[in-house]
Amino acid sequence: MRDKPKKIFCIDIDGVACEHAKAICERINKEYNLNAEVSEINCWDYNFGPISFIQAVNQYYQDDNFISQMEVTPGFTNFLQNITKKFEVIFVTTRGSACETATKKWIKKQFGYEYKVVFINKKEAIEFEFEFIIDDSPQEIKSLAEKGKICFLFSRPWNTKEQKKLKQNKNIYIVEIFEKILKILKNMEKYKE
Repeated sequence: MRDKPKKIFCIDIDGVACEHAKAICERINKEYNLNAEVSEINCWDYNFGPISFIQAVNQYYQDDNFISQMEVTPGFTNFLQNITKKFEVIFVTTRGSACETATKKWIKKQFGYEYKVVFINKKEAIEFEFEFIIDDSPQEIKSLAEKGKICFLFSRPWNTKEQKKLKQNKNIYIVEIFEKILKILKNMEKYKE
């Protein structure tokens, strides 16, 4: 008897698997003598004064060392180990192709396995079937939930304003810690074999 193929669980990298905002704050604090903190970043294009968040991403992500030094989000490694028991995991990111090699190396270095990584402009452009996704972008989550995907919005300072509206969609779950996803999945009919 052949095993049924595993359902696919997509995982965003920046803001979910890694602490990209922390790395950016540390770099701009050093370069511009600031005291920026992740908790201050209340929108995706937060303006630090001399540089915006998006400008920092565009500039710093060209540096492979910057990517290789990013920290894993606390609790993510354990979550990944648990989720791969039931799902095929695919990392999905809107990072540019210039950092593709560094991104894949970071994933292998941090998690010891060469997971599939898909680079796209928008998550709604994912061209393969999947059931679940975790992301920190409310826009991406909203769009995918409207297409019937089960979506987990990882709570971050830059997405708190949109959370109340998103909670109204039955396909969206707001999560602050990864363990909450595992609990939700355990009780979800779609998750059961």
